Amino acid sequence: MSLEASAPDSDRRFRVLIEHSLEVIVLFTPEGTVLYASPSIERVLGYTPQECMAINGCAVIHPGDIASLAHPFQHLLAIPGLVDTHQFRCRHKDGTWRWVEATMTNLLHDPDVQALVTNLRDITERKQAEEEELMALAQGKKERLVESAERKHREESEQRFRLLADGAPVMIWTSGIDKLCTYFNAPWLAFTGRTMEQELGNGWVEGVYPADKQRCLDIYTSSFDARKPFSMDYRLRRFDGQYRWILDNGIPFYAPDGTFTGYIGSCIDITERRSLEQQLQYSELKLRSLVEANILGVIVADLDGRIYESNDCFAQILGYSTDELLAETFKWGQLIPPESHEALGQLMTPFLSTGALPPFEWEYLRKDGSRVPILGNGNAAGSGAPSRAGGDTRHFRSQSS
Repeated sequence: MSLEASAPDSDRRFRVLIEHSLEVIVLFTPEGTVLYASPSIERVLGYTPQECMAINGCAVIHPGDIASLAHPFQHLLAIPGLVDTHQFRCRHKDGTWRWVEATMTNLLHDPDVQALVTNLRDITERKQAEEEELMALAQGKKERLVESAERKHREESEQRFRLLADGAPVMIWTSGIDKLCTYFNAPWLAFTGRTMEQELGNGWVEGVYPADKQRCLDIYTSSFDARKPFSMDYRLRRFDGQYRWILDNGIPFYAPDGTFTGYIGSCIDITERRSLEQQLQYSELKLRSLVEANILGVIVADLDGRIYESNDCFAQILGYSTDELLAETFKWGQLIPPESHEALGQLMTPFLSTGALPPFEWEYLRKDGSRVPILGNGNAAGSGAPSRAGGDTRHFRSQSS
């Protein structure tokens, strides 16, 4: 509809304001028939006022919004003078959807209006900004949730690792990508008698024996830079001040995505083992010296009688060459007279349990069949009792009488 041309000046000014307003003013009936649309409707929805008056106002509302507007619209119709505001989507003339905010006033009871007066504002950009903000907030929340879950997982994994490490029978340490140590388990701290704070970083080096320190650091640094496993032994001060030999094995550690995160290592006390190795080396050196000196006749044989070593003195006593005695088919039992086999069995009984034969007088058979009296004794070679390992060897020291 159009405003009367004979209206007072104030009415004409009002009409000019309406027609140039940024907001759209639409008057329509309860059935959706458009009675009037201000010119700004074209700027918002692309329709001219005349085109709007030719279509039903409800036809341009988004199908997804109609259900939510139905009840408020009926409520608006039921109460004269009621003002209600809603946001919904309207179809633009080009087929796109635009968000609008509509403030509807029920003036059906007013004889000068007899219509529902609606003020429309285009809020598409505002809604898009709100949606982007909500999406950003949702994404940020999601990222925070993921970060929180990952942090919780890392903390739980770290807690499980420390529980396992503290209960392990070995000393365990870890270091970061800066080579500085970040953790020592309970056995390490109990061994050194120091606190975690004292050991962290390079603090643990204070307990390394001064003569071993530089070698220890060189091996650690070069292996770390090459991202290679290492194994080294050094002396570490125990809580009682005594230096103990430690075997330290370290390996590079990587995160599930392949990122290098540092090193993890384990240590054991090998002081007793080194002592046994040194004793064994000393015993072997003495045996080797004795064999090579040819002062006494010496052989090394296993429990099956196979001779693995013989010095020249022993071979000469019995008239054999060394090569003959070491032949795979030659057995030590061939040197024992038949009537002495039972006595030999009696001698072997304590040897199998103790690994030692007390001095004994014996006769050996020479290669030519003659007999030679000897004074000998025997001991197990290596560690462990022969009765516990068939592969262990024993050695006999023999001297002609």
